[in-house]
Amino acid sequence: MSFLRGIIACVPNCHYERLKALLHGSKNVFDVIPWLDHGIQKTTKNTNIISIFHWIPLQARGMTEVEVSHATKPQLKGVWQSRKNNKKFCKSEFFTGLLRRNLQFLLAMTLKINSRRNDINNHTYLIGILLLGLISGLTFNLIFFTVPYQLSEATYTTDIIGSISLAAFPYCLKVIWSPFIDKYSIPFLCSKFGHRRGWALVAQICLILAMTGFLNISPCNNLYITAVILFIISFCSSTQDIVLDAYRIERPTSKEELSMAFTFSSIGFRLGMLLGSVGALYSSIIFGWNTVYKFALFITLIGPIVILCIKEPQSKEIRHTTTNLIGLQQYFEVIKKSIISLKNKQQYLLLIILFIFLYKAADSIPMAMSSPLFLDLSFTTHEIAVIYKAYGLLIMIVGGALGSVLATKMGIFHSVLIGGVIQLLSPLMFMILATIGYDIKTFIITVTVQNFCAGFAGTIISIYFASLCNSEFVATQYSIIASFSSLSRIILASLGGICAKYLTWPVFFLGNTLFSMLFIPIFYKIYRKKLGFVNISKKI
Repeated sequence: MSFLRGIIACVPNCHYERLKALLHGSKNVFDVIPWLDHGIQKTTKNTNIISIFHWIPLQARGMTEVEVSHATKPQLKGVWQSRKNNKKFCKSEFFTGLLRRNLQFLLAMTLKINSRRNDINNHTYLIGILLLGLISGLTFNLIFFTVPYQLSEATYTTDIIGSISLAAFPYCLKVIWSPFIDKYSIPFLCSKFGHRRGWALVAQICLILAMTGFLNISPCNNLYITAVILFIISFCSSTQDIVLDAYRIERPTSKEELSMAFTFSSIGFRLGMLLGSVGALYSSIIFGWNTVYKFALFITLIGPIVILCIKEPQSKEIRHTTTNLIGLQQYFEVIKKSIISLKNKQQYLLLIILFIFLYKAADSIPMAMSSPLFLDLSFTTHEIAVIYKAYGLLIMIVGGALGSVLATKMGIFHSVLIGGVIQLLSPLMFMILATIGYDIKTFIITVTVQNFCAGFAGTIISIYFASLCNSEFVATQYSIIASFSSLSRIILASLGGICAKYLTWPVFFLGNTLFSMLFIPIFYKIYRKKLGFVNISKKI
């Protein structure tokens, strides 16, 4: 900013804020010149040229850096005096020439400073996304692992434990209320904190209130109350996921930031699952189950603080929201517009849905059949917990991070193809493990490959889902696409269980590999028609 001070010193009639506004608002450097010329012509004769000269960058003096470094003050004054004696070189022309050569440099440095400030803000919101993802992963595993494991320790039958797991049903149906989150603005909160942050605060506060229910009861002694609490937790957590999905799509301003947002969210979710599984198991042994739920509540309390610290995303589309509860007609209108918007961007939407279904086959089936296979091969519970749960989740985080880097460097099209091909290694390794039998080294290699592929391809396909969303109903669109992905996981897991009953493990996983390869011709057809594998930067 020293150059600015020099200009202001010689143009006393101009205002600093006005000059700064011109510098920041003008896309063309020379748009600022006429305004400055007007002020320069009013400069008094007693202006100290040498003091002004001191503030002007070296390149503007018509001298090299070496010449200036060896020049004395009288020599510098002589440079000005020789130019002043030239009648064709007036003050206005002199300073105009200086500005023409140096204003671009000044603007570049200003943008660089602003870029560094933006980098700090970006790091802040990425850490916020990571922490919110951690809370989502923790509550997800609380429903699917922590409470069922405690009930199994209390010798409850599998049918009761399975019934308790139905409390997680809101995760599969969150597309139903996502239009309300897109269209309805909560009075005061959304106007005060923004649309996304207002909804996130409500979801977090309700989640905390639901988590406090486990402080006074034991799941083993109050099954019905436990089921109700888990259902409320599931509803609040899935609502938070809807808002978080929309936030991490709307907040980034480039394809690099979009990849980073999904990576940080994925890492946070996996860390939350790690805390909710391995962390909960070891904490229950040392402190007891009541302390485990207190610890989970303490982590959840971070959520509202994080939401207040991050900024509201700037939507790229005009969002038409209302503080009045929307009716059924408006509700279906939101869903209709969301699907039409997807259809307009992707002319063959059904083909893309089929691609998503086949793309998940190499990941969903091995993941669903992993526990029965490991138990059939006589692996102990301790080995499964340490190697598959703890070590596997860490490898999944590494895979997700590398998937994000690949999507940024190579683009979404090549990344999806590479991720799909790498995923084929997962059922192949399960086939090798099933053929060899009980072997710790092969088990570790299989877990490494399977979790790396799941994290790698999972992050890439999530970024692809985000690239499909392009309207003001981002939360609804992403929920629709993610629901198809979740539905494919459920269908594939169910079909896999039926097939595994009639086939040997090696034949089953070989068939899984061949079936998963069907995504390649679908992918090729999508690429030929250029459906959706667009440059994310163009969308953003």
